[in-house]
Amino acid sequence: MVFFAILLQSNGQPAFGLYGNAGLNRMGFLFDLGGQCEIKGHQMRAGVRIYGPNQVFETTLPVAQLGYRYNHPLFKTFNLLSGIQFSYGQEKKGEVRFRFLDPQVEIGGQWQLGRKLKLATVFSMGSAQIYANNPTTPLTEHFYFLNYEFKIGLTYRFDRNHP
Repeated sequence: MVFFAILLQSNGQPAFGLYGNAGLNRMGFLFDLGGQCEIKGHQMRAGVRIYGPNQVFETTLPVAQLGYRYNHPLFKTFNLLSGIQFSYGQEKKGEVRFRFLDPQVEIGGQWQLGRKLKLATVFSMGSAQIYANNPTTPLTEHFYFLNYEFKIGLTYRFDRNHP
């Protein structure tokens, strides 16, 4: 919502790009792939997170992911990042359906490697929520735990006019 308000009031030109991250959190290894749109330091990100074998899910699970970041410029080639991200996924084990929600707050750094390429390291933390629903009983089990992660990734921008 904030991003769209900035988009409507901004005279900045949007820059589009692709990102890929690899990281580790309390559940196991993760890989993020997606796209982003940036206007005047505000980034809206959407993509897919893929968890490898881990302590929660039995299969390799693709998870939908949305995020917002703001770039705080500190130096010509370095930005401080702050933002939020939200992940959602589900898995079915027999008759039981598991739903996974993972909202997180993130902070990190981003280095400009070239005109179109950036390297980022990000630490994020939030409350992961797992809901287990068994259709044979009216109860839904809830599991909450503190989830923290560290990831490193690259972003490639398509825009020719943006530095």
